[in-house]
Amino acid sequence: MPNKKDNLGKKIDKLIVGAVIGGAIGSVLGLAVAPQEGKKTREAISEKTKTFMSKHEKELSTAKQLTRETVSGLYNLVKNRIKKKK
Repeated sequence: MPNKKDNLGKKIDKLIVGAVIGGAIGSVLGLAVAPQEGKKTREAISEKTKTFMSKHEKELSTAKQLTRETVSGLYNLVKNRIKKKK
């Protein structure tokens, strides 16, 4: 009978794979439907990014902290799973 940690590990593995695949698909689609040449697109993205960052500093700070905590938890989970397999 599988335990809860094994199930959690499988779910996390699926989440990571899904995120990587989704990012790759999104990148390809974005390049395929880009309405401008590369330099103009990069400039527009840069400007919009700066505007977004300045408007959402507080939310980004919170997201950064949550990301650090999540990565730390995932790291510890993977580290513990590797130790158990040895």
